[in-house]
Amino acid sequence: YELALGYYQLAALESKGRWKAIQPLAEFLVETAGKLPEAVTLLKDNFHDEPEARRLLAQAHFHLGQKVEALEIYNEIADLSNDARMWLRIGKIHMEAKDLDKAVLAFSKAEGLDRKLAIATSRKSACEEELAEQLAPVFARVVELLEEAAFDKAERELETVTRLAWYPQEGRRLVSKLQKKRQEHQMDSLVEQGTALEDAGEFGDALDIWQKALELDPTCTLATEKIDLLKAVRNEELARKRYEHAIEL
Repeated sequence: YELALGYYQLAALESKGRWKAIQPLAEFLVETAGKLPEAVTLLKDNFHDEPEARRLLAQAHFHLGQKVEALEIYNEIADLSNDARMWLRIGKIHMEAKDLDKAVLAFSKAEGLDRKLAIATSRKSACEEELAEQLAPVFARVVELLEEAAFDKAERELETVTRLAWYPQEGRRLVSKLQKKRQEHQMDSLVEQGTALEDAGEFGDALDIWQKALELDPTCTLATEKIDLLKAVRNEELARKRYEHAIEL
C-alpha cells in the first residue's frame, strides 16, 4: 500500500492539478487504502466540475459516517445526471437512516428513470409499508380528535405527517376531512349566531353574520335567503325612518 501510495502521490505532484492524473490517487485513497480523511482533503475544494471526483468525495464522506455531506453531493450528482442507480444509492442511505419519507422519494425517482430497476420498486414499497405502520397511531388519534371537534389538536397531530417529504394517502384524506369538518363546525356556529341575532331583532349584526357564512360557503342557500331577507328588512326600516323624518318636517 505504501509503495503504491507513494507512486500515486508522485504522479499527482507532477500532474499540475490535472484530474486525470490525480484520479488514480483519489481512487486509491478511497477504495483501496481507506485513507478517507486524506481523500476528503484532496477532493473537497478541487475538481468540482468532475463528476467522478464528486462521487469519490461523497463516497469518502459516507464511509466516514458523514451522511449529510454525502447525501448533499449524491443529490447534486443525481439531479445533473438523471442516474437511476445514483437515486437508488440515495434511497438506500435514507432507508438505513430510517428517513423513510425521503427514501420513498429517492426510490420513486430511480423507478421513474429505469422501470426495469425492480429493486427500486421493492424497496419503495417496503418503505411505504413501514412508514404507514409507523403513522397508523397518529391517524387513529386524528380520527378521535375530529370526532371530538378538537380541530386545532388534530391539525397539530397532522403537522407531524404533512411536514414529511412523502406520506400515505390516508394522511391526505385526513387533511381534507379536517378542512371539511372545521368548515362545517364554523358554519353551524355562524348559523346559530345569525339566527339568535335575528330573533333578538339585531338585524344589522345578523346580516353581518350571514354574510360571513356566505363567504365561508358560497353555495349555502340559507345564507343567501337570509341576506336577501335582512337587506329587505333594512331597506324597509330606512324607508320608514325617512318617512317619519319627512312628516316631522
